[in-house]
Amino acid sequence: MSFRPRAWIVLATVLGCVAMLSAGFWQLRRADEKRAMIEQYRTLADRPAQVLRVDTPAPPATRPLVVTVSGHYLPDQQLWLDNQVDQGVAGYHVWTPLALDDGSGIVLVDRGWLAAPRSRDERPAAPVPSSALSLRGYWRELPESALHVENRLCEPNATPVVQYPRFEELRCLFDAPLADGLLWLAPGAEGGFRREWNVVDIGPERHLGYALQWFTFSATLFGLFVVLNLKRKP
Repeated sequence: MSFRPRAWIVLATVLGCVAMLSAGFWQLRRADEKRAMIEQYRTLADRPAQVLRVDTPAPPATRPLVVTVSGHYLPDQQLWLDNQVDQGVAGYHVWTPLALDDGSGIVLVDRGWLAAPRSRDERPAAPVPSSALSLRGYWRELPESALHVENRLCEPNATPVVQYPRFEELRCLFDAPLADGLLWLAPGAEGGFRREWNVVDIGPERHLGYALQWFTFSATLFGLFVVLNLKRKP
């Protein structure tokens, strides 16, 4: 048996294997990062809360602040975040504006998920508490989607059903200043719906699966390189 592969084949194989191994190790690092994010979220409920103000900067969704806020809901200006799937069921996230007690502005509160009715022309019942409230929750930036769909919220007779609106699209709805962010209502707080807040879009298990795929591709490429270049001597 002889093994004399051409130089360009050796180079291509080495580069391919290195690229695939690098991708695999990157996925392993992402899995570790996602585990850390999930663990951080699990400890949020035990952290001291700060008072949320209308000008409090919103941190990334992966690092929300634990906050308290006092005010009353504005039920006539409630919004519905569309295309929200929970355990395979389509529905909405209910965004209810909260007017702050100090009169400084308004905070959008995500009160959780509700299943959508069969008819797309209807929305599920989402009763709004009428009394003054003191809420606890997680302050974060507004969610975004990869493909932005324009929300014409400021036009006459605009629908309250929204598709990941931006701050610029929302603030025209209110007469008072709007805080640039979203308050996830804490799971134990009253007046909300289904709330299993996810701080990661892809779980660590999926990253581990991707890493295994890349390592398998690298091993397969190396195996093909050996088999195809191993020749019997005449």
